[in-house]
Amino acid sequence: MDMYIITGGSKGLGASFLRHLESIDAVVVSLSRTKPPGRCIHKPVDLSHPESLDEVMGNLFKETDFSGVSSVTLINNAGTLPPIGPVQGLEQEEIIFNISVNFMAPIVLTSIFIREFQEFPGAKRVVNISSGAAMTPYEGWSLYCASKAGLEQFTRCVAKEQERLDSGVLIINFNPGVMDTDMQAIIRGTSEQQFPARQRFVDLHKNQVLMDPDIVAACLLRGLGVGELVSGETYGLADFNCLGPA
Repeated sequence: MDMYIITGGSKGLGASFLRHLESIDAVVVSLSRTKPPGRCIHKPVDLSHPESLDEVMGNLFKETDFSGVSSVTLINNAGTLPPIGPVQGLEQEEIIFNISVNFMAPIVLTSIFIREFQEFPGAKRVVNISSGAAMTPYEGWSLYCASKAGLEQFTRCVAKEQERLDSGVLIINFNPGVMDTDMQAIIRGTSEQQFPARQRFVDLHKNQVLMDPDIVAACLLRGLGVGELVSGETYGLADFNCLGPA
């Protein structure tokens, strides 16, 4: 039996992961503030306070019987776009919230995951959900772009560390492309003064080329089980034979 630990499972791509995994025989844990529908194990957590994760994950490991588990996968999916706008206009609390959710929480969870599963004999994988914003700078998205770029580099560094071990963890980045989620609605609702590239995303929605997150979730989960993935690499839809806007 496979086990998946997913952050942000109550909406967007995270909810799509959970819906897809409902149809297979898997243990699914959602780390989120809101309990998702379905039969997943829900661990309530506020990812803007990553200092709480050690206790949350410790309790999860104590309560879980791993005797029938053949693989474990952590998907650091949760993310937040706001605050949007020039950095000099952002509030300190908003900055801390964004970096905590997008960057600090995935790092803390990855550290805990690797430590706890060092002796686990089955397949061990960490997937960090990235974005094209990791490589493309956008005015008004300094925090989002920086956190995604930092997370990608973190992934590459951890991959180097793990390849020294006999039973290391596979860790990759996955860029899901531009999906039809609540985040896109936030973008379209932002003024061009705060986000000058707004019209591009308005046009993507108008032309109905945004990817369905259900398709993206199925694509990634299928890709994890097919072929030889290289630790530290960043994969996209095309790598798993899916198509979508860049």
